[in-house]
Amino acid sequence: MPEPPRHNLPAEPNRFVGRERDLDDLRGLFGRTRVVTLCGVGGIGKTRLALRVAAGLTGAYPDGVWLVELARLGRGELVVPEIARVLGVRAETGRPLLDTVTARLRDLRCLLLLDNCEHLVDACAEVTAGLVAACPRLSVLATSREPLRIASELIWRVPPLDLPDPDLVLDADPEAGPDLALDPDLEAGPDPHPHPVPGSAAALACQHGPAAPPPAWPLPEREPGSAGAGDRGQAPPGKAPPEEAGAAAGDGGSLGRGGPAGGGPGAAARGGEAASGAEQDVGGGTRSRASNLGGEVLGAGGGAAREVKDGGSTARGGVGADAGEGAAAEVIGRRDGVEEEGGDGGWGRWGGVVEVESVQLFLDRAAAVGTRLGPESIADVVRLCRALDGLPLALELAAARTSLLSPGQIADRIDDRFSLLTTGGRTAPARQRTLLAAVEWSYDLLSYKEQVVLRRLAVFAGGFDLGLAERVCAVRPVAEAEIVDLLGGLVDKSLVLCDENRTRYRLLETIKRYALERLRQAGEHELLRERHLGVMCELQERLFATEMMDPGVPWPERLRALTASRSLLDDQRAALDWAVESGDVAPGLRLCTVSTALLPLGGNPAEIVGWIERLLSLDVSAVSPEQVAHAKAYLAYGLEARDELSRSLEAAEESLAGLAPDNVFPRCVMHSLVVVVLLRMGRADEAVRHAEEGLAAATRTGDPWNQAAGLAGLSAVALTRGRLREAQRHGEEALARAREHGHRWIMARCAAQLGAVAEARGDLVTAKARYEMAVPWLREVGTDADLARCLAHGGRVAAMLGEFAVARARLAASLALSRETGQRQGVARCLMGLSVLAECEGDLEGALPAAAAAAALRESIGQQHATLRIEELLGRARARLGEGRTAALWSRGRVMGPDDAARRVLEGERRPRREPPVPVEPVEPVRRPLLTAREQEIAGLLTRGLSNRAIAGELVISPATVARHIANIMEKLGYTSRAQIAVWAAEQASGPSA
Repeated sequence: MPEPPRHNLPAEPNRFVGRERDLDDLRGLFGRTRVVTLCGVGGIGKTRLALRVAAGLTGAYPDGVWLVELARLGRGELVVPEIARVLGVRAETGRPLLDTVTARLRDLRCLLLLDNCEHLVDACAEVTAGLVAACPRLSVLATSREPLRIASELIWRVPPLDLPDPDLVLDADPEAGPDLALDPDLEAGPDPHPHPVPGSAAALACQHGPAAPPPAWPLPEREPGSAGAGDRGQAPPGKAPPEEAGAAAGDGGSLGRGGPAGGGPGAAARGGEAASGAEQDVGGGTRSRASNLGGEVLGAGGGAAREVKDGGSTARGGVGADAGEGAAAEVIGRRDGVEEEGGDGGWGRWGGVVEVESVQLFLDRAAAVGTRLGPESIADVVRLCRALDGLPLALELAAARTSLLSPGQIADRIDDRFSLLTTGGRTAPARQRTLLAAVEWSYDLLSYKEQVVLRRLAVFAGGFDLGLAERVCAVRPVAEAEIVDLLGGLVDKSLVLCDENRTRYRLLETIKRYALERLRQAGEHELLRERHLGVMCELQERLFATEMMDPGVPWPERLRALTASRSLLDDQRAALDWAVESGDVAPGLRLCTVSTALLPLGGNPAEIVGWIERLLSLDVSAVSPEQVAHAKAYLAYGLEARDELSRSLEAAEESLAGLAPDNVFPRCVMHSLVVVVLLRMGRADEAVRHAEEGLAAATRTGDPWNQAAGLAGLSAVALTRGRLREAQRHGEEALARAREHGHRWIMARCAAQLGAVAEARGDLVTAKARYEMAVPWLREVGTDADLARCLAHGGRVAAMLGEFAVARARLAASLALSRETGQRQGVARCLMGLSVLAECEGDLEGALPAAAAAAALRESIGQQHATLRIEELLGRARARLGEGRTAALWSRGRVMGPDDAARRVLEGERRPRREPPVPVEPVEPVRRPLLTAREQEIAGLLTRGLSNRAIAGELVISPATVARHIANIMEKLGYTSRAQIAVWAAEQASGPSA
């Protein structure tokens, strides 16, 4: 059974209308080019067309079609992290994230859909160029108001929807039907070929590069402070520009103007010469659609002829353009499908008019709001489509009003609005005013309070719910109780979108940009951004308390709090951006200390570091030392996740020094973090104090989370020291406290700790059970790095138990997760597990390359590898395979690459062997020696039944020293008698070397 296509494309919200030829041609392009950019004005349907194209390509890209939505991002440096988030790639210490993403995509055949690139166009261009150059099977489909202007890019100008024939004369009598006032010997008809015929002059004229940026498109100056805009509608540094602040034309020049690509007004395009010159400028070809009824090639630069064949007849019209003027060509052709009046309710006389794309869209969307328009309305619908120039967003907004106004009334009001907009720029082409006019017209039809709410909703970075809207937008003159009805009214008018349950809302990007500009003009921008930041702080404090601190909260409620925090990540980033921009450090730090979505616990490795460092670099003179210390606690948390152990320890110690004694929760978190850092640095003796202090404080306050963390820290310290019974006791107590709290992450951590203790004791059955206990908990929380680690440990133990199929499945799953998240440390861990699996299966020739590849990978990232385990493996290999063969296999593994080494073991059972397997004895679990050299000597002497005094005499030490060594041996092995130690020592002496 074939696997379903891999993608993250959303379901279509309603029927897709028109553009069938575009769809076929665009999909066909990806067999010949790898980068296609859909360009056009905001609201022209770039995103919808791109999604439709991408949905039809899922079968052609076995590794997936992945949508990357960029509209909500405010800075270019967030482009790569957003691509990584969509692909599930995680940042690695000391390696640029783009390198990790590139490594992930290098061998994949997939399509990236980068949506809304215009406000981040430089970053998108740089990233796209780098990925395409390094990943030979990757394709990119982008949408933008302007081209990326990179090598190999094919630019597709998205035109408005087809319009009714411009030569169609509408009779004043709606019952009379259309009057085709053309040459009496010919019937007029729409051009059935929306693209120029290949090889024609029009086709050559289409192949031009980007022209100079068009003039800005400011909003009407209703109030002081209305915004003008530069070339790309550019906003202040670090901010996404208003969608509609730049030119409405998305073709590098004004739509409808005839200036050549890259040239000034008045110059005519020169066929193929113009095309080749433009291609040199852009680095690739471009493609545009010709308006099939207006007769104008969008973006085409000069006089061009187009030839269209329809049925058996041929029609030819000239497409010309002078400086700054769009000359509509005369279109002569056939009109098919116009029926005589009969029993069709009057529809027959409109023939193909109702099949034109713009008319279809209007009728479809009007029906969606409950308005069934009859043939008597078609003349007004045609007039309205022409007035709105076939722009899909404008048509949808107009259709949404048909529940209150007739198409004729709507068309009359649209025309009035156009006349008012001439004060914003009388010389601007109508196309550059059309979308603004449509949006502003819809805005003006709102009640005063609806206008206030709409512009205030623009502060949200992504989706929002009713509660958020009430808390942020309820400022005079709007009361909180009014928000629900006002929001419902905006949904009904199609200015706010909602899901089918009406629980989540969002603004179309075009509407959002317009509303944001109105917010600035109203003088409310700073007020609403401050309210948004404050509300985010208050909301996150409640979510953090529910998820982490409040006692007795059921797990489903804690999980909902974590999920809610993650769903608000974009708004948290927007709020922190405002805190940095405005210099309001205190609430920014406050938000950082309560956002689990920004922490490793929430699946975000280390983003918190960047935010806190940016905030602390500002003026903190008005921030209390206590709050700075609290923020440094979470800075330390993120630094540890980034493997910056020295900096993490320094920040943690500064935090502990500055936190008040009664601020218990973050103090306990810091003590537990210091334990982890010190253990990773090999300083177990120092870690004990912090574990004990954190546990004592958590016990005094009845905090089960930090009790569990403190006990898990003590267990880890004891395990490091080889005190297995103590490690077991603390681990069991930790799991009990974790269960009392209920958070699956801390429960999984404690279960995995018990797995490590059991593995050290040689109790592999229990170890496997503990690791497997943690797996569903980690899946539920969604922390992939922790899950990959736990699966690798479980797979290694299963291999040592002889459960090879289970081991292979666990290690393969762990390896896939580590690859997908870009974690090389996780890949190395899996390779060592696969090495154990191969050796346990009797395949030393597979075990050696896997271990060698793991060692090479760990060296490449500056991590110390498991020297003892590898030396033991090499020793066994030399004994069985010989020095030469062992050296050859090791050398081969170091250069063969992690993927090949892993594949050698994972597919080992299915690969034919070229020679019979070497018979080997059952392999004992590979583990580090629990006892010191002196303790091993004493254990061996106990097998002879010697007393402490006799052992002391033989080793020339005091009997008291012998007694202490025996006590340590019992603690490490979990035994209670000398006889048990003697039996264990005898078994070790008779078994294979460990």
